[in-house]
Amino acid sequence: MENWLRCNEYSVKVGITMIAAIFGLIEYLGHLKEVRIEKTLVFYEQFLKDPIFSSRTNILKKWELLDVKFAQLPKANNNQEVITTNLKKCKEIVVTALNNDALFTTDTDIMFGFFDSLQVCIENNICDKKSAHELMQDAAKIFFGNNCSYVAYVRFHKNIKNFGIKTEALADHSCNVETYKEFV
Repeated sequence: MENWLRCNEYSVKVGITMIAAIFGLIEYLGHLKEVRIEKTLVFYEQFLKDPIFSSRTNILKKWELLDVKFAQLPKANNNQEVITTNLKKCKEIVVTALNNDALFTTDTDIMFGFFDSLQVCIENNICDKKSAHELMQDAAKIFFGNNCSYVAYVRFHKNIKNFGIKTEALADHSCNVETYKEFV
């Protein structure tokens, strides 16, 4: 055995070095995952604190008021014309509410900024995608879905083509300019 070790000393050293490098890499990658999760938890902590929490609360209150207006629309009863008219009125209600209420617009922009920055964090592998989606994707979906008309309005009317693109990616919900063009 001793003779074999002398003859294969170089191969044994290379093998041990490779094993150590693999263990080191595994340890490093595990640490990177932990760091990404920590960064995501920092975002989540911001999500639960002011000013983000206040903006979310204000937006939800405004949406409750908008829901009252939506409830006043005539019942569609599978009539395509009424459905189309109601859809158009819903979009107008959203865009008008946001354009006429500076605080609503500001809070909405704050939330877009938050969700956009979270998506950038995910895309650059600074934040952990799985943790971010588990903690905040549902809120992003609801937020983006509610504000789709406004997104389309900003993209079309204000010609800001990339408005809300990152939030759209995080929410995994599409919204296009055609939504706004339908009721212009």
